[in-house]
Amino acid sequence: MSTLPALLPAAKRHAPVVSPLPAATVTLVPREARPAPRRRRRARASLERLIVNTERSLRGNRWDGVAVRELLDPLGDRAHGPVLLAMGLVCLSPLAVIPGVNWTCALGALLVALQLVFARRIWLPAFLLRLRLPRRTLRRSLRACTPAGRMIDRMSKPRWRWLARSPFNSAAGLLCAFAAVLSFPLALLPFAPLAPSLAIALFGLGLTVRDGLAVTLAALVTALTAAAALSPFLALKLL
Repeated sequence: MSTLPALLPAAKRHAPVVSPLPAATVTLVPREARPAPRRRRRARASLERLIVNTERSLRGNRWDGVAVRELLDPLGDRAHGPVLLAMGLVCLSPLAVIPGVNWTCALGALLVALQLVFARRIWLPAFLLRLRLPRRTLRRSLRACTPAGRMIDRMSKPRWRWLARSPFNSAAGLLCAFAAVLSFPLALLPFAPLAPSLAIALFGLGLTVRDGLAVTLAALVTALTAAAALSPFLALKLL
């Protein structure tokens, strides 16, 4: 027992020196200095991209026809805009000189515009959905329209999107249907159907690209066309 106190100083001398662990430091970063999380950018609606994707989807046997259903199904609920744009451009093209083209496109635009108001998807009779178009000719036509789509994309872009979305797209559908109705009597006059056809094309462009400015211009063209068409009748009534 007497040797225990004598051994304690020696044990202290030979004991390893353990340095204390450094205290963990936590740096608080203010909320304002934290990097904001990156938001995934939505793909911009583009007419050129729509034309190119449609043309690529038609690749296959060039002698095999393409059903109308195959063209509308990938578009889903957004098929109204491209269909209206296509009908308006047909009436603005040299094809409009063919008898009956203006009335046929106006009737189609009227039906599609009303379905925009009362339905989500475009409804067509079964025989029209089964109608087959020549694949090779359709692909050539789409490739020829690609530069025009690129030029239109430079002038149009997504803006005032609320005008191209529900419930305002229903009002655009009603105005587009009114423009289509105006095309029937104006088709009897030379070059008169160009104004309602321009309105239909602008409505289709605005709904496709989500461009509210195009929708506004289409409504303005429709109002001016209606005023010009009804002004002779109003003048006769006042006389």
